[in-house]
Amino acid sequence: MSEIKVEITDSLSEEDWRVLTTWREHVFSPEGIGTDWAGGNLHIRASSDGEAIGHIGFDVYTLIIDGERTQCIGVGAVVVVPEYQGQRLPMRMFEKLRAWREQKDANLPMVLCCPRYLLDYYMNHGFTEIRNDVFYLQKESYQKSRFEWMSDRPIGEKESIFIPSNPW
Repeated sequence: MSEIKVEITDSLSEEDWRVLTTWREHVFSPEGIGTDWAGGNLHIRASSDGEAIGHIGFDVYTLIIDGERTQCIGVGAVVVVPEYQGQRLPMRMFEKLRAWREQKDANLPMVLCCPRYLLDYYMNHGFTEIRNDVFYLQKESYQKSRFEWMSDRPIGEKESIFIPSNPW
């Protein structure tokens, strides 16, 4: 195998997207089917010989906690093609994202949603559960999340969290 490159980009090619999302029927959790997603504008792209082998989508989003607006880095699903799984590639991609955060705003928490069965996976990458109720927009009205929410930093302790956008 050649050297793996991990970079931040604001675009993915159609070929990258095809390689990353068609290696099995449900690359992204089937629990998310039918949900309108925000779709971040930034990407951590891992590649080998120029071909995409891993990806994390992200962007800066707004949270409303205790009536106060604050920002976070919304982290999308982690994707690694099968032949590169088990090689700590997600750890390298999260390191790149944390380095980006240090330059952008070191205080921003990274926040993600996932199905319950992925809690341990993300805990292994430094995230903890958000125990607040989380509400996000779907078709212009708030709905209570049916996903688990996690953050790598403490955020609001008592009140509900509202996300004035679709989830990421």
